Amino acid sequence: MADTFNPGVCEVTRCILYTYDAKDKRDISLNFVSGWEIVQSMNDASYSGSLEITDTANVLEGLPIRAEETLDLWIKSFDLGTEVKIIGKITKVTNIQPSENSKSVSYTLHFVSHSTFNAFVQKIIEPHTSSISDMAQSVFKTYYAPLKSGDALDPNDKTKILPFATRRFPIDTQEYERNLFVQPTVGMTKVIIPDLSPMEAMFFLASRGYNPTSPSNTFRFFETIDGYYFATDEYFIKSARTKDIKSFFYAPSVSLEPDNAEAQIKRIESISVVSKGINTESDISSGSYKNEVIELDFVRRKFVKHKFDYDKNAKYIDMDGKPRDLKSNPHTEQFRKDIFAERNKNQRTFLLFKNYSSPGDIPGSLQLDKHIPEIVSNRVSYTMHLNNTVLAVGLKGRLDLRPGQIIHLDMKALKSVDDNVTVANDSLSGKYIIQTTAHAGVPEGGALQLQTSLRLAKFDWSKGDIAVESQDAAGDT
Repeated sequence: MADTFNPGVCEVTRCILYTYDAKDKRDISLNFVSGWEIVQSMNDASYSGSLEITDTANVLEGLPIRAEETLDLWIKSFDLGTEVKIIGKITKVTNIQPSENSKSVSYTLHFVSHSTFNAFVQKIIEPHTSSISDMAQSVFKTYYAPLKSGDALDPNDKTKILPFATRRFPIDTQEYERNLFVQPTVGMTKVIIPDLSPMEAMFFLASRGYNPTSPSNTFRFFETIDGYYFATDEYFIKSARTKDIKSFFYAPSVSLEPDNAEAQIKRIESISVVSKGINTESDISSGSYKNEVIELDFVRRKFVKHKFDYDKNAKYIDMDGKPRDLKSNPHTEQFRKDIFAERNKNQRTFLLFKNYSSPGDIPGSLQLDKHIPEIVSNRVSYTMHLNNTVLAVGLKGRLDLRPGQIIHLDMKALKSVDDNVTVANDSLSGKYIIQTTAHAGVPEGGALQLQTSLRLAKFDWSKGDIAVESQDAAGDT
């Protein structure tokens, strides 16, 4: 295939299977891979991939494929020339179907990254006493892959420091260059990881992560093609440099003339509004505006109520990394005061059995302060407000997009109001964080068409500032 611009086309340039002992291999790069998909999400501990294989050389039985092979996979897109290189492990073979003339067999190979596969086969029962972030780093290098010495430099700009003193650790394996990013947590604590898989252990630790400079305390652990992250949403918002924020616009059609190439790779073809922050019932039942944590301390025979009021206590940042603006909240100020008032008693209540110390307690009497009331209240509230505006979008190409990236979407107001409308739809336009990506190579017209689906979210209706050039959304499709 000629190395030319074509926003909807991709190519598998390398696909080699190695036996478990690496003594044999099969190159199935040419005329074997008839389709592929890679799904990455901020909500999943690992990415997942699959290859659709049309086997005319009896590789399935001849190698044979046993769902233990190492995969060396390279995929290139012809929009921006993005190339991903993956060292993975085959975990499953499904959909085996011989052809009617018995000259070929089709099947699906499922794979994960090599380091994630290492973690699949282990369980953890062990105590830890340190910060939560140090525990996460220790679990990773013990059960996923060894790590090289880390630094705090932004890999995209070595003159800048990563936000929140986050550190980047190169993964020391035979995989292509990948990293683990760890945002530090505050405080020392003791935990016993109770017979969990390494993936479950990382979620177990993330749910206990606390850092007052990241008020949402939404520590999460997830994997992309480029590596792993143990960080909060604030990390991704703060680390997004303006020049690197990718701009997109929504238009059902766009000119395909060669001189309109930029518009072709910035066009969102389809949008489905999953949520637009207009569910008052959910706002009440979730506790996103008002909640309380009741601490039952059996040792000291007392209980303490920790009350949370979104208008007064929330210190979150918006999609610009600035203190959240209540003007961008879906509800008016008066409505919030009337509906989420103390007298209505509609706040959500959480019950906490306390077995840890607080400031002023006798040193060493119990476990160190875990800040659980703050974590509970803020995670519940922030998560609901972050998902107030969620979109599912589709576009061609863009293999460069990853979960955790910040993009800017330009969406015009409804044309039914004014056919010459140029103003933006304020509640839907603006900066979004990519929560999930699904890239797929789909056979069409003798080539693999690259299709991308994204799940996008932004805090309340915050718009975010960025200079967005107007795009030519007219013309033939």
